[in-house]
Amino acid sequence: EKGNPSVVGYVDSDYADDMDDGRSTAGYVFTLAGGPICWISSVQSIMAMSIIEAEYMAVAEAVK
Repeated sequence: EKGNPSVVGYVDSDYADDMDDGRSTAGYVFTLAGGPICWISSVQSIMAMSIIEAEYMAVAEAVK
């Protein structure tokens, strides 16, 4: 909306996609008025034991 830009965040993870060690890839992007202002994609430092845990870890990283 014009005159009232808002920050929106998107988070996702890919559970155990690293075939070497079973770790998940996670990423996030934050937008302001529809344009990206902050983003990252990286392999998670700890191996998640489930899809839900991988998603939770991604969200926890994004809100730091």
